[in-house]
Amino acid sequence: MKLDLNCRDTICAPATPQGRSALSIVRVSGPNAIDIKEKIFRSRRGGHNAFVATLGDIVDGETALDEAMCVYFPDSRSFTGEPSFELTLHGNPVITHQVLTLLQKLGCRPAGPGEFSLRAVLNGKLDLTQAESIVDIIDAQSPQGVAMALRNLRGGLEQAISPIRDVVISTLCEIEARLDFPDENIGERHKERLLQDLRQAHSSLSALLLRSQKSDKLMQGYRVVLYGEPNAGKSTLLNALLGEERSIVHESAGTTRDTIEVPWQLDQIPVILVDVAGIRDAQDIHPVEAIGIERAKKELERADIVLLLQDATRNAALPAHMPSHTNVLRVLTKIDLNQTQESEHDLRVSAKTGEGLDILIARMKTLMCTDLPDAQEVVLTRLRHVELVQKTNDALQIAIAAFSDGLSDECVAFELRDAGKRLDELLGKNMNEEVLDLIFSRFCIGK
Repeated sequence: MKLDLNCRDTICAPATPQGRSALSIVRVSGPNAIDIKEKIFRSRRGGHNAFVATLGDIVDGETALDEAMCVYFPDSRSFTGEPSFELTLHGNPVITHQVLTLLQKLGCRPAGPGEFSLRAVLNGKLDLTQAESIVDIIDAQSPQGVAMALRNLRGGLEQAISPIRDVVISTLCEIEARLDFPDENIGERHKERLLQDLRQAHSSLSALLLRSQKSDKLMQGYRVVLYGEPNAGKSTLLNALLGEERSIVHESAGTTRDTIEVPWQLDQIPVILVDVAGIRDAQDIHPVEAIGIERAKKELERADIVLLLQDATRNAALPAHMPSHTNVLRVLTKIDLNQTQESEHDLRVSAKTGEGLDILIARMKTLMCTDLPDAQEVVLTRLRHVELVQKTNDALQIAIAAFSDGLSDECVAFELRDAGKRLDELLGKNMNEEVLDLIFSRFCIGK
């Protein structure tokens, strides 16, 4: 979809998921929003003030489609920075469809993914990092992840980056002034002050990158893969960790034929438990089970921690396809059925009686980051942010070295321009349509 960067038309979209629910919200934004509101919404009490939820009817001519609540926002004080209104309908998909069809008949265009947030950026209501944090809030898998994303929504990342950008720009101005007036001597004291400012900017970005290395674990969670032969007790152990029946357990081999992902909280640390198909090399396995085995092997590449399970009641060998993973915990299962089994495994557990589960959980926690960033600290929550900050820091490092070694001002200025360009791209001050399309295409419709 080609983006409307000039915001010339009026857009509409549902802001709540599809399906039946108590309520359904439809958003409208654009230059003709208020005129459209007057045609579609009939207030019960005649008047309609900004920011006040008003009860009325959604009408198509003289036909009432639903009883609804309407809130409208003037352009300067709306989320998008342009005239907007929201309709809160009864949560019947039929009604939502009727209202959206009517809005389009009256001149609205269906909004693309993230187009409301894009308009907020284009109209100066949000910077680009704030808009991206909206998705981070929705996708965060832990309370700490939500808090970090909320801090960025409130401008935390922009507040951290702007002083660094100011240093880069002011130093670049000094260097370029020398290019225009080469006979002017900058002076050692002045040069040292500029170098000190650049070093401090470099240090601040380095600290931000270091804090952000582990922040994705608070946002998305650790992937813990339960891996082993069929009937090793993977599904039973998953259910025991969760405290509920989420995975099918049966004595027949190959019961689990696809990956099952279940979110879990381990002392406020988000975890994704992944139950995979049992690994075996038999020639007569079902083709569907074979597909499941291949997927299980691929899950090892994504895992943060692997629980390698072996049944204590059998003398079966470990799986032929062993994980070459650094964080592997070898777990002997079903010890309630065979307490005498000798094993070199790290851990011995019984999912049925709970024996050994507390030790297993403690060992998992030791493999997870104990020095996760504080939820109130500013961190980089997206790969785009990390890449741009890293490139900025690399350019600053080269500029500092060139400046210190007395290389030409052109070399220093080139690196500072590159650093400034990266920071502008990060904050959305120099927006490229292709980049914007890529970023906002990952948003929900109606956001």
